[in-house]
Amino acid sequence: MSAIENHAGLNISNSGLQVVEVNIVDDEFQLVNVDESAFTEIIDFENDGISKINSIIQDAFEKLQLRKKLNCLPVSFSFPDEITHSIIIPFDKNLHHHELIKYIEWEFSVLQPYLKTNDLVIRYFETKSESNSNSGELLVFAFEKKYFSMLDSFCIKNGLILKHVDNSSISAERTLPSKHNQLNAEITLSVCLDDKFISFFLLNDNRPFFYRAYIYKSTNDILKLFDEIFSSQALNKLSSQLSSVYLSGSGLTKILVQILNSSFVLDFIEFNPFDKIKPSPMLYENKLFLEKYGSFAAAAGLVLKLY
Repeated sequence: MSAIENHAGLNISNSGLQVVEVNIVDDEFQLVNVDESAFTEIIDFENDGISKINSIIQDAFEKLQLRKKLNCLPVSFSFPDEITHSIIIPFDKNLHHHELIKYIEWEFSVLQPYLKTNDLVIRYFETKSESNSNSGELLVFAFEKKYFSMLDSFCIKNGLILKHVDNSSISAERTLPSKHNQLNAEITLSVCLDDKFISFFLLNDNRPFFYRAYIYKSTNDILKLFDEIFSSQALNKLSSQLSSVYLSGSGLTKILVQILNSSFVLDFIEFNPFDKIKPSPMLYENKLFLEKYGSFAAAAGLVLKLY
């Protein structure tokens, strides 16, 4: 384990705020809080201003604090797929980091010209490629800087230290390797659902090579999207290596898991991001911890990946 301090992860969806907190208790890391607070109104990230979004999040955070005050200063946040921009592009492995960033910005300006590249925070992952080749493929995610500025202000107001900001699907996926190390030689499909979006994250040897996010309105929409993914070119030659699908997200329900398992031959699993860390005894009386663990994967991934 790393010698780090107490830390909390906060996942923001359209409808609420989730918190997962890990503290050092008796010289070992312990899960001490799993909670959520519904927003007073649904956030419309496309049309609501930053001040309104911040006010809604602040109100939910204060409610969480009344129930159990954070015992830490460092916090990390995850945002929904709705405000994440993504592209998959080829690249030259000989490029240095700053050259790569310039190249990615140029690709965004061509593929998504409505975005101002100066207003973006960019993260990228190299997908699996031949080690002896000078070319490869990047999976790139971009976030608008205005959300980072909002969280900076939020943390200053609440006396917190902003450590990390991530996409909810990426954060949820990061809880998988610690739980499923045996899958390193297989294809892993991690699916994250929030209130409006469902994302599909395919990994080969724990390296991401495919990501898609879609709006959904019904269970039928979800079933159709799974059909599309399973028949997609990305899985065409690799489907025999995929035996299970790992589900998470604030929009996940037990009923949906049952429907998926009855509709497809694969095993759909609501994975538990908390099974590798010692919980506080009080959490055994917490229904969110006991029954809705899969919905907290994004918040958990923000903190558990550090231990």
